[in-house]
Amino acid sequence: MPGEDFITHMQTVSFWVQERNFADEVRLLTEKDIDPVELHNARILAAFREPDPDADAAAWELTRYLLGGRSLRDLTRDLGLAERGYRALLRLVRMGALAGQPGHRLTPDILIFRKGIFQ
Repeated sequence: MPGEDFITHMQTVSFWVQERNFADEVRLLTEKDIDPVELHNARILAAFREPDPDADAAAWELTRYLLGGRSLRDLTRDLGLAERGYRALLRLVRMGALAGQPGHRLTPDILIFRKGIFQ
């Protein structure tokens, strides 16, 4: 059976991963195991990892005393750096200084908070 070949292969992979102390365990994930919102957000944050020191500093200065939530769109507008500001704000989310509403996609309309508001 084709499924048995896959299971045998995965058992072999699992054995060697543990034998070589590469990882503690092996898990099989499928698309049913991945939250589509988390996947969307991970892709967005991965795309904006290149630093822009001036924009990043301006975004930090704008948000370091942020009280309550503001939309990503409003923060971007207030920053005045167009796309550079948008990316800088998302880098602050990526770094953990800011957070979006839990369970929501990172879009211009998401409310952004200083880290710790929801934790």
